[in-house]
Amino acid sequence: MIQDSVLNRAARAICAFCAASLLSGCARETGDCQAGAEARELCRLIQDARSVDREAWFPAARELGRKAAANPGLRDRIWAEAGVNSLGMKFVRIEPGEFVMGPPYQALLWPREAHRVRLTRPFYICVTETTNEQYAVLRPDRKAESRFSPDPESPVVDLSWDDVQAFCRDLSYREGAVYRLPTEAEWEYVCRAGMPSPHLFCFGDDFSILPEYAWCGGRRSSAAPVALLKANAWGVYDMHGNALELVQDWFSTDFNGAKADAVAVDPEGPSHSFNHTLRGGEWCSPDVRYCECAARMPWPLLELRLYRDVPLGRERIGFRIVRDCETATTQNAPQAGKTHEQTR
Repeated sequence: MIQDSVLNRAARAICAFCAASLLSGCARETGDCQAGAEARELCRLIQDARSVDREAWFPAARELGRKAAANPGLRDRIWAEAGVNSLGMKFVRIEPGEFVMGPPYQALLWPREAHRVRLTRPFYICVTETTNEQYAVLRPDRKAESRFSPDPESPVVDLSWDDVQAFCRDLSYREGAVYRLPTEAEWEYVCRAGMPSPHLFCFGDDFSILPEYAWCGGRRSSAAPVALLKANAWGVYDMHGNALELVQDWFSTDFNGAKADAVAVDPEGPSHSFNHTLRGGEWCSPDVRYCECAARMPWPLLELRLYRDVPLGRERIGFRIVRDCETATTQNAPQAGKTHEQTR
């Protein structure tokens, strides 16, 4: 009799535990379904960011990032449906192609020869420069906003090369995908967005409409929040102006020996140089030609000023990232970002 009583109590306890577990599981499933439904609505909103107002898709991407970060089960679905990662960064897929890289004339400051480039691998590129808010998610101990980039939605600036590489490396670990800087060829390919050389900008050659696409020519005293102006034909914002953008290549005045009568396949620049490469021009560029598709310059530069309150150093340099199409593992993810010591 005592044994039966003990067994009955044990059975009741097991039943109670199972019921509680079932209720908890149902609650989680209901919560997951609700989160999934909300995510689907947001995904539909921003599948083509150019078709809706920036004030709608940009907050939607941020909210999708929060959902992906809070619910790993939704992360892959959100990426597949909307191209948004757990930091709320929106990406577009870039297909392989061939184009003429470089200008058809002697360019400002550094000579280079126009030549054909063939990119054989697809990749994803972030439609905006990395913002202060996005950078702070992985670097909460650093106050990202600065005098020349005061808004959370402005491009993060005033970083070292190793800061940028560490961000790419940590994001690769977080997402299980390879994030990195674009190569110089990838950057110009996206900047042109199908607009062939000798055209100067993604929209052609009409300087009068450049203000519709670019913050440059001293129109501002600091970097602007991203994606306020028009995107190019591939849906990518601020490729002309706003912050200068760091790319992966070391700087070479002759594109690492590229020839006009040859095709460079997936070029990655020289193995070493004394400077990295900057692209795109910036909000304080005194000459709008620095914002042309083919415009480029070396970095680091001396910490000088053109005139008071206009930066010439890294206070004007930001970055945008790409994501490789191949899935990464935690073993190869660190290759996404290399420090100076690793690249020497």
